[in-house]
Amino acid sequence: METISYHNRSFRILAAFGATMFILFYGRTFDLHHALSKPLFWYAFIVSFCVALLIVKIIHEMTVYLDGRFDWRKNFWQRITYQVFLGIFIPALIDVIVFTAYFLVLRKNIVHTGFLSSDLLRVVFLLALLNAYYYIHYRLLTRKHVHEQTSNHSNSDILNIDHNGLHLHLHVKTDVLLIYRDVRVTKVRTVNGNEYTTNHSLAQLNRQYKKQGICQINQSFLVNLYMLKGYINVEKRDSYSPIIKPAYRAAFPESLSHEFVVTRKYSDDFRERLADI
Repeated sequence: METISYHNRSFRILAAFGATMFILFYGRTFDLHHALSKPLFWYAFIVSFCVALLIVKIIHEMTVYLDGRFDWRKNFWQRITYQVFLGIFIPALIDVIVFTAYFLVLRKNIVHTGFLSSDLLRVVFLLALLNAYYYIHYRLLTRKHVHEQTSNHSNSDILNIDHNGLHLHLHVKTDVLLIYRDVRVTKVRTVNGNEYTTNHSLAQLNRQYKKQGICQINQSFLVNLYMLKGYINVEKRDSYSPIIKPAYRAAFPESLSHEFVVTRKYSDDFRERLADI
């Protein structure tokens, strides 16, 4: 999976500075001239700014790391889980640890400073905003790439699959037996009996791989016509049961046999296209 280059070092420095000023002055009278004359302000500013830079750097590195492993579009729930843990929880924990040490140096108990009840909540809010920025930035940076990839593969024989860490390139005409919708998940069944999930819809796959023999037979099934020997009539009028070639029957799950039917709506297109194979 491609690693994204954000080129946002200046933004990260400004974000750290802005977050520092927000935390230091939120809920207090904004008197910068008075604050600059106080040594305690400078101690707090230097520590807060350094911690902010560290946290922003951690979030940046973790985001780049996750970009290379969990695509936001293809693995959204996995990605958001890791992003919240590595991009919000861990940085917030680091912030608490550093400021606990800071207040100990000042001979103060962090519990009695109000940090945990007020400042920490604002820190978490700012962390969430920064992670949201990276999500939006990712979508914008990859939008053109996704569009080009879709265009380049519109007439391709290759179906790219990202499944549980596996990155596969299936030749539709020779590798794919059928594609079906299982509740809300689209599944691809290969001629070897393996099954993978994809984020593509049946309608999209039907359009994209029509020239490679993919044909819709009902609302839930696409079949590779090159894997069929023919079809037989069933009791219901204008409905048919596809006959899979003997070499591929072992890969067909019997649990799907009662749904593997060409319904009336798709029967004419199915018969015409099968006759041309």
